[in-house]
Amino acid sequence: MLWPAWRLVVERVATLHEIETHWSLRDLILANEALNIRDEARKAADDAAGRKAEGDAI
Repeated sequence: MLWPAWRLVVERVATLHEIETHWSLRDLILANEALNIRDEARKAADDAAGRKAEGDAI
């Protein structure tokens, strides 16, 4: 099993059984792209919050 499939299991997007029996390679790719976008958005929000907190301290 490849990391892109395990990432979905670890992130609780799908079970290993679901991936092995119902998901296509395209499904795996699209789901991982969605997780990448989510992670980038979270990082941007965290960075913006950190900058705001630093600006408040000045």
